[in-house]
Amino acid sequence: MAELMEITLIWQHFQELVLTLQQPFSEELALTPLQITQFYGAIDTYFQHQIMAAPECPLPPAIAGKMRSYTTEIHRLLKLIQRDLIFWQSASQPATKAQRQTDIWSKLNLVMQFVRSMIEELRNASS
Repeated sequence: MAELMEITLIWQHFQELVLTLQQPFSEELALTPLQITQFYGAIDTYFQHQIMAAPECPLPPAIAGKMRSYTTEIHRLLKLIQRDLIFWQSASQPATKAQRQTDIWSKLNLVMQFVRSMIEELRNASS
């Protein structure tokens, strides 16, 4: 039971990190490419070290399967976001930059949906 709580806290912290990157894109805040890259780096590092490299703990099979699926999908989306960030930073036309920004925001939104679903699954399993 305590392990589920710890895993839930890890996913909640990851959710907060994703929000730090999602917010500038949804509110069109003027952040520098360096700041955006640092936000992304923090998310990717946390994901790699805390979620992907987390030691296996005994989870109910249904939750373990969903966690693997969500983790795989989030990993794929993070790599796509990384690519989109490179194109966003190098875009010189305002329309292209806006399209890249929309693409990044929509992928971050998908990541948030997966994270929320995983947190909900973990909460249901611990109750």
